[in-house]
Amino acid sequence: MRTSFRLTIACCTTSSSHARGCAGIEDRAIFPALAARMDVSGLQQDHKEMETVIHDIREACRTHGELGGHLAELRELVFPHMLLEEEQTRAAKLRAAGFTPQEMHNMG
Repeated sequence: MRTSFRLTIACCTTSSSHARGCAGIEDRAIFPALAARMDVSGLQQDHKEMETVIHDIREACRTHGELGGHLAELRELVFPHMLLEEEQTRAAKLRAAGFTPQEMHNMG
């Protein structure tokens, strides 16, 4: 196996693990707190879709399959998702939803 291919597989596997970890933290700790006062269903749906694509990436890594399409699909999901998360969690928006400064601090 060529070194560059092994490196690509290692990077994809590691990156997908990090993405899953971040999404898991948000799903368990952040989204439930936000969902009490605002609609986060779009963010939660994004995570479900990303999990499917990450699974496909990890499977392609395991079987030495095609990665390009999966990586492009993940990129198309992640960047808009991150922008939406940033918009949804701006301090002004959280204050408008009734979160106190302490509650906002506890989420971070």
